Amino acid sequence: MSTRLNPYLMFRGQAEEAMTFYQSVLGGVLDVNTYAQFGGGGVPEAEQGQVMHSQLTTNDTVVLMGSDAPSTMPGQVTNGTVSISGDDLETIRGWFEALAEGGSVDLPFEEAPWGDHFGQVTDRFGVQWMFNSPPRPLTHRRPTADPSLISDGSAVTTATGRDGGLEQACGLAWDRSVDSTRGAARRRSETR
Repeated sequence: MSTRLNPYLMFRGQAEEAMTFYQSVLGGVLDVNTYAQFGGGGVPEAEQGQVMHSQLTTNDTVVLMGSDAPSTMPGQVTNGTVSISGDDLETIRGWFEALAEGGSVDLPFEEAPWGDHFGQVTDRFGVQWMFNSPPRPLTHRRPTADPSLISDGSAVTTATGRDGGLEQACGLAWDRSVDSTRGAARRRSETR
């Protein structure tokens, strides 16, 4: 059994346009269903053609979902921030640049104080995106012990400096040791 966490974006009548744009940037397969396809869902007749659910699948680990919030759903639509991280600097840079077209660059995509390339953009639909690309794959970093990160003084392995500053900058401590029962690095604790 596997579990995934997927961003789900909400729009007001722009979901199909936005998701088609994201497909042009990220690639993948886009599935779109309207309210009309599922009996109307109680939304006004004029909104029946809007998106009830859409899903952009680029690979096994990248799935972006979205829909239109109908007028019967009051309140402001907010989407938080979508974060994309990866080791392929040029792909990440290309996505950053494509999403910035028609939007705004909030923080240029460039080398950050912690050594990774990092940037933020708000796209033409008002969705905020963060991009991070380390200088080399996370799985090849050399962890260091820093007991000061845990208030009880227990040792925790964490990435530091140019080899892992994003975790350090965000105040996260990670156990990079291999769990013999699962064979994967695991999150150990949060700090600050």
